[in-house]
Amino acid sequence: MQVVWFTPGVIHRLVNDGDLQIIIVMQNGGLPEAGDCVLSLPAGFLESPTRYREVADLPPPDTGHDHIEAHARQRKDLSVAGFVELRTRVEQEGVQALDDFYRAAAELNQGQLVEWRELWRSGAHAASETTAAQISALETGDLQYLEKAVLQQAQLRAGSPRPGMCGRITNFDVAPGPTGVAHIQ
Repeated sequence: MQVVWFTPGVIHRLVNDGDLQIIIVMQNGGLPEAGDCVLSLPAGFLESPTRYREVADLPPPDTGHDHIEAHARQRKDLSVAGFVELRTRVEQEGVQALDDFYRAAAELNQGQLVEWRELWRSGAHAASETTAAQISALETGDLQYLEKAVLQQAQLRAGSPRPGMCGRITNFDVAPGPTGVAHIQ
């Protein structure tokens, strides 16, 4: 078993065509699959938000499993090709070769920032605030929040598993409990 992690901006590709199983826990619950992860498509796809979305977004569920899977494989293949292209540029030009990719990624995401802020506010930020309140309660000897503890069970989200950014993703919905936090992906 191995644990790896990276911060935003680490450009990576993971292609799993075998039996490898990976469990991913995201501290920014919901943001990567909401689009904050920009695929490393070849440069021509990053210059046009429309062209990028045509490849990055999966077809709707009613188009059928086979059509969605074929699109996901095409997206993966293009992303691997773009990753190799980008890695070659970095090897030849140094890390400044990433500047164009980062600028294109930031431009592609401008229209989603309000939605992302709300996902962060209701998820990771709310969980952090809850933890701070619990630590403060412990410091003062207030144990009331412990008396409200409950066991929760996540429900498999409709349509899961489905193609994700790096393989298949299984999403779970969690009803808000005493903490108010409801994001597990």
